[in-house]
Parts: sequence; structure tokens; C-alpha cells
Amino acid sequence: SKYNFPETITTDRFMLEKVSEEFHAEEAYQVIDKNREYIGEFLEWCTPEYNLEDIIGFYKTQSESFDEEESFDFVIIDNESDAIIGSVGIVVKSKDIGWIGYWLDSEQQGRGVMTECLNELINVAFNESSFIRLNLHTLAENVKSQKVAKRAGFVFDSVIYSHRVNAKGELEDVYQYVLIKDEERMKILKSKSEEIEKVYLK
Repeated sequence: SKYNFPETITTDRFMLEKVSEEFHAEEAYQVIDKNREYIGEFLEWCTPEYNLEDIIGFYKTQSESFDEEESFDFVIIDNESDAIIGSVGIVVKSKDIGWIGYWLDSEQQGRGVMTECLNELINVAFNESSFIRLNLHTLAENVKSQKVAKRAGFVFDSVIYSHRVNAKGELEDVYQYVLIKDEERMKILKSKSEEIEKVYLK
């Protein structure tokens, strides 16, 4: 195994479990369904038509991708309620470079859920697996997600113009955030990042 990624990751308050169409799809779908507008505003797969069949198929594919080390997708389970409250994962797009994606139940906002889960996921990716760089994309207007990225240690890297189609069918800019395992490189990137932000994010 190249990436040696665990199927469960624990944080203080949450458990990340490898997605399973059998154990998670139905419950995760209920959460997505009640958050359809909220999630759909920023994630293009969450359409009015998105249904249970879709998530069952998706989790089956993602479970296989996990075994084949192409992506590592988890549901987030709240230890207190034992309920699924979101999802987080890493897609391997090129050697040792991962792309992070996530969604969260809107009712769980303000509890630091994503920061806690991302911190542990990053720790595993860099220290127990062989990732050397992680990327995170957010829509230009998704300020909450940008704050999550920064709290997890990511720095602003660039704007990818007219990169994604939003819920209204309009093209939107995407901000790319980056986290690098090499601390020296990361220091350089941090200092450059502040300059880049001044240019791009007026």
C-alpha cells in the first residue's frame, strides 16, 4: 500500500469513517436532502434532482476508489449523537498531491467541526501517509470555506477564473488554497501568499 490511509480517523469529538453505501448512504442522504439549498449553493453535484440512488452509487464508487488509493472519502460522525453530520475527503490527482473536499450540515456550523476534522486529516495525510501537498478549492463567494481553509493552515495560492458553474448556471471564480508538508517551503509560501492576496483580492 502506497498511501496506507486508515479507514477510521478519530478526533476529540468526531469519528471519520470510510464511506460505505451499505452503512452510510441513506443517513448521509437525509442530511444532504435537508441541506440541499445550502450545500447546492457551493457544490455543483447537489442539484434538486440529486437522489438516494445517486449517493448509493457514489459511495460504492468512492469505497472502491479508497481501496484502489485514488481517493479517501469519509463521513463525519458526531461521537455524542452518533449521527452523520458531514463528509470530508482527499482525492489523489497527481503523485502525492491531494485535493480536499467537504460538506457540513448547516445546523452544525459554528462548532469548529471542519477545523477539527481537517486538522486530523492533514496530520494523517502528512505524517502517516505520503502526501506532500494538499490543495483546497473554494468558490470566490464562499467566505466561510475560505476561513475554514485558513484555520486549518492553508494559504491563498491563486484565483482560477471562471472555473466552475454555480447553482444558477453561471461561471464563477475559484480560490485555490495550498498546504505543503515541507515547513521551510511553507514559510516562503506564507510570506508570498500575503503579497498575492493583496494583488488578487482587492
